[in-house]
Amino acid sequence: GMPSECQIIGNSLACKGITLSTPVECLPLSTSMSKISIANGSPNWYDGLVFWNSRLWTIGSPDGVNSYIHFSDDGVTWYRGANIKQSDASTPLLYKRLFVHSDGKIYLLIQYQSAGLFKRKLLSSYDGGTWNMVNNDLNGRIGLYSEVVSFNGKLWIIGAEDVPTDFMKVYVSPDSGITWWTPAVSMNIPPRTSFATTVYKNKLWIIGGQDAVSGRGFNDVWNLSPTSSAWINIKPNTAPSLPRMIETDIGLRRMDHHIIVYGDKLWVVGGKILEGNMPNARMMYSSDGVTWKFSDFSTLTFIGASPDYTEVRGAVAFRGNIILNVWGPNYQGVWKSSCQ
Repeated sequence: GMPSECQIIGNSLACKGITLSTPVECLPLSTSMSKISIANGSPNWYDGLVFWNSRLWTIGSPDGVNSYIHFSDDGVTWYRGANIKQSDASTPLLYKRLFVHSDGKIYLLIQYQSAGLFKRKLLSSYDGGTWNMVNNDLNGRIGLYSEVVSFNGKLWIIGAEDVPTDFMKVYVSPDSGITWWTPAVSMNIPPRTSFATTVYKNKLWIIGGQDAVSGRGFNDVWNLSPTSSAWINIKPNTAPSLPRMIETDIGLRRMDHHIIVYGDKLWVVGGKILEGNMPNARMMYSSDGVTWKFSDFSTLTFIGASPDYTEVRGAVAFRGNIILNVWGPNYQGVWKSSCQ
């Protein structure tokens, strides 16, 4: 129970004579999602969503040419920041991934074409306004299906290159992206695209994805500890042909999803479920990566009957709620879970 001198106001816990800066997390087990902003003022694509320096950050191309950083203090009102368009680019940014590193900076991986060739670069910023080039040649180390994560004081790129046999390559940088090397870790995970990664309980996690050759989905879960020499398969992949397949196994078999840590649990958010007749945006959570449950607000208010799945371009825990950056027919915008 809660002491009588304390009360919940909005998402914050207020106690007599005590000020607590950490908001109370509203676990969305019986709640709904509501749109709080329309795509940062534009109907065009915005990628990613990270929480850094007490703000939400994303990047997008409002005109199909420029790529602007946007930031918000509340998810409702967004401000346009730096333009990341490269001077030698013949296309808009084809890949743009914001992430936060343990050195306190915000980072951006980008990919674009210049004179018919792919260019892949890494930038960083200490304030979100001034962006500096960290590495201007990451060709051969990142591809359209790469994931990047800060783990154990290093940067990790997983799923490099653009051919199926190379999807699960791993590169590590000990100096914030300047130099890269292949770690002495056995990459024993079957090749895949469109998987998701995160750091949880001091381990690096990989969940789901799609086989680039067969098109089949994966619902397996893997993790890696700082001292491991190989990835551990804590939840094996189950064949989609099994009769009476467990519903949560169907829900985990998805692509283009996100993993966030919220309420001290792993949450799988968004993406496309690759089998069954299940709404694509059903959220799932787990405290160990083995046993999974669905959130009670499984069919979110922005899910419609369109055959095209709603794309969650970014997800983050923010001030006690889950915030989604959504792109999809009639649903584009920033969405927020609501406590009840």
